[in-house]
Amino acid sequence: MAVTLPEVTYEWVCDAFEGEPDELGRESYVKSKIRHTVGKLKTRFGKRIESRLAAGQLEEDLFKDTVAEAVLRIIRNPEGYTTEQQGNYSYGLRAVVASGYLMFTAENMLDMLGEPSPVIGTFSIGDHRGG
Repeated sequence: MAVTLPEVTYEWVCDAFEGEPDELGRESYVKSKIRHTVGKLKTRFGKRIESRLAAGQLEEDLFKDTVAEAVLRIIRNPEGYTTEQQGNYSYGLRAVVASGYLMFTAENMLDMLGEPSPVIGTFSIGDHRGG
């Protein structure tokens, strides 16, 4: 049986964004990041998320907000800066983030799965330890 997760729309991500929609970039790019994010969650955790949604343990709006947060992390910081300084300018990059890789916080994963993430801090959806 196919896993069904709530649809997250471009408009939902726009509403979660603090700026104007035209600052997000191409609509098709944002939509591709939404598809990618939902697809990864569906592939890795779909049955667990679906059952939490059905049981009322995860609100549909929280699912959509969490997807929007992940998408916006990529859009807000495509270069992957982790630190920046002005005097004698310097910056730090996190290679995984700079690659446009999806990142979920431990809190995001707690919301989605209902249990603490086995990874402390930021959870990379590509990290197979996350189950």
